[in-house]
Amino acid sequence: ERVWLFPGWAIRKPVTPSRSHVHKRSATPTDGPFTLELKVAGYCTSLRPPEQASRAQRAFMRLARSFSALPRLPPAPSGSGSENASLRSYEEGTPPSGAGTPLMSPLLRAVITEEPEDIDLINLDSPGASGGNTPKEDQGEGRSPARKPTSLSLSTAPSSANYADIDPEELRTLHANLESRLQPFWASALPGRKVRLTVTLPAPPPPQHSPSPSTVLANLVPSTGDTVLLTTEVTTNAQGFFDERLLVPWDKLLRAGGSALSRLSSVSVRAEMVPLPTDTADQPLPAHPTQLSPPLEFPLPPPPSLRVISDIDDTVKHTGVLLGAKQVFHNVFVRHLDELVLDGVGEWYREMQAWGVGFHYVSNSPYELLPVIREFFDLAGLPHGSIKLKYYSPSAVFTGLWDSAAERKRAGVVEVLDAFPSSKFILIGDTGEQDMELYVQLAQERPTQVVGIFLRDVTPPS
Repeated sequence: ERVWLFPGWAIRKPVTPSRSHVHKRSATPTDGPFTLELKVAGYCTSLRPPEQASRAQRAFMRLARSFSALPRLPPAPSGSGSENASLRSYEEGTPPSGAGTPLMSPLLRAVITEEPEDIDLINLDSPGASGGNTPKEDQGEGRSPARKPTSLSLSTAPSSANYADIDPEELRTLHANLESRLQPFWASALPGRKVRLTVTLPAPPPPQHSPSPSTVLANLVPSTGDTVLLTTEVTTNAQGFFDERLLVPWDKLLRAGGSALSRLSSVSVRAEMVPLPTDTADQPLPAHPTQLSPPLEFPLPPPPSLRVISDIDDTVKHTGVLLGAKQVFHNVFVRHLDELVLDGVGEWYREMQAWGVGFHYVSNSPYELLPVIREFFDLAGLPHGSIKLKYYSPSAVFTGLWDSAAERKRAGVVEVLDAFPSSKFILIGDTGEQDMELYVQLAQERPTQVVGIFLRDVTPPS
């Protein structure tokens, strides 16, 4: 079981001070009393064993094998490590002697099985599901300083024949990419689960020195120097989600922060899945620890501010939506992340960040891609910011990977615009997912908020 937090945002909401605040304010050099409002969202999942997989999940994994276009794993060379032996044994459908049930075993068996597909979730020959057009720029722009790219070029349609001469170790790495990125799709949602959210005021940074093992472990739980501003419990919905608006009143901020409020630039949020109640009072608690999410920093921008709302696919990360469904899937689930970096985008975004610009990323990508998206952001050097992804039912997730409907993205963009009414916004997208139509419409509706639109041209050559 695991709880995931989406990067969100924090906002100062000015309030009218009461008489009881007058004396306190004189000792606190802030711009005035405010309520701290946080947008906190996340979801809870549990990795189910393969025998409990739903029919849609089994079909998803079979289609994943087809879409990946990866050949079967070759026999590992003699003397290879236990990892290669495990991969080979799972391809053959039997676990190695003495092995338990590693997490990758059901996934690899499902991905590389030769069972015929029994559910047709998408017609690959339909328009928009296959294509041979090639964007006119950024072909092969991905950076890979540590190794030479060995997978397909960004414009090559994936097929097993393309991997005929691939190095066996590279093939194993691509299978590992597929395995790890599909793992969240194998999980089941946990509806009706209680999640404890804790908002803290970070302690001053410690002196610079090499961290000890105990310091590293301490980062997994709230620091004794952190000041707890708010603790509350929420309940996941039928899809395992929670989406909350948390408020920290001015009185509590004063008691917790005092004069430090004048330097308040961010708060931290952690999520903890509350253990299920036991049947009897004397029943022992589970042996495993309660799952605690890593802390997420929520920046607190000074109002008013300049902010960016950015798309992800084909805007900051090469996806190839116009190349068709198989190419999209291969880029998202198989290809090395450093091959998907778009030259110049990270530098441009970091320059804007240095000017004090805040960032919000809104995408139609499935929420299960949150871990790989965050990994890509770190690799590409993209500024951190809030991330808004989409929920898709298991039977619709494949079509959702390249869904270009602007209306599906509109609600997420409008939510950000409404949250920062006094801020100015730059909208950034591409020409392949109806971003232009959506952004122009929003600029017409909100002429005082939207001050600029930038689109990356991915139009195929004529």
